[in-house]
Amino acid sequence: MSTSIDRTYQLFTVKDLTELFQVSRSTIYRLRERQGWPHIEMGNEIRFSLAHIAAIHAMNEIVPPKKQARSTKIGTARSRAYSRSYNIRNGLKE
Repeated sequence: MSTSIDRTYQLFTVKDLTELFQVSRSTIYRLRERQGWPHIEMGNEIRFSLAHIAAIHAMNEIVPPKKQARSTKIGTARSRAYSRSYNIRNGLKE
């Protein structure tokens, strides 16, 4: 029987998260309360597993909106031509 600790279930402290997310300790505590971050409490100590960190990251990920084609149906002939060329340049449908 092996006496080594299984490192696949490593727990991280609040200090570890401050370094990982590059925010202050108070920000970690505030966001944990406001956003309901998953965590483990051991007495007065708070710990986060890799699964918790992945969930926190997913909760706060911002996906930029998809670029939409400009309308070529309205405006002057000049603005329609500009919109058409913009759409072609950016690989968008007219």
